[in-house]
Amino acid sequence: MGKHYALSDLHGCYDYLSAIKNYINEDDAVFFLGDAADRGSQGWDCIKSIRYNENFKYLCGNHEDMLRKAMIEYYDKDSEGLDSSLDLLMYNGGMSTFNEWIEEGAKHEWISYLESLPLTHIYTNLQGQKIILSHAGFTPITKLNLFPRKKDILWGREHFKDEWVGGENTYIVHGHTPTPNLARSVCREDYSEEQEYELGALHYCDGHKVCIDNGTVWTGNCTLFDLDTFDSIIFKRNRYGNIVYEVKESML
Repeated sequence: MGKHYALSDLHGCYDYLSAIKNYINEDDAVFFLGDAADRGSQGWDCIKSIRYNENFKYLCGNHEDMLRKAMIEYYDKDSEGLDSSLDLLMYNGGMSTFNEWIEEGAKHEWISYLESLPLTHIYTNLQGQKIILSHAGFTPITKLNLFPRKKDILWGREHFKDEWVGGENTYIVHGHTPTPNLARSVCREDYSEEQEYELGALHYCDGHKVCIDNGTVWTGNCTLFDLDTFDSIIFKRNRYGNIVYEVKESML
């Protein structure tokens, strides 16, 4: 039986994706939590590689949603509410991704594919822990009614200091906000200034929420998160420019 991992926010860092693909085994599963492209130099390659790799399960991020809306606008410039979609994508570093889609023929089927990406996935791990995977994370509304609006799942940051209401054996793993920013802005009381926030997953909300976005395109660190052990496999560049990894075992 293979391992189950989560990965998020590569933002065009294709070399890290390649290193992770070389690390995993053929029967492992990687839930990719969105934002494969934009900001980095090889976003379109990241999107295609994740889509066509059988080990990866692709969830929607806000950048995939922006790209889909820009694609719709390309075909129907009069679509109500979509007139600024390309501007928003450009503002968030997505112009090269969009142009590469056009250069490859602006295939309409990509719109359907991006529309089909799930917003969430629930994985029950080997310890019987329920792990809700999504891009931005959120606070379950109640134990029985878990999911908020689509916009919150893709973009939300207001939930960071919410009290946990999701149950003792439930966890949320997400990306969207780089761990250094999250730790220094909203988790300051829980973490010392000396911690290297960018290394590995950030556990907060009494341990029930886990952010795995290390801001790879800026920090050079990327976390592959083991959903069964809660270990972080941290990929980073060594002094020679090669991507190496280290395993940071969970403290839970």
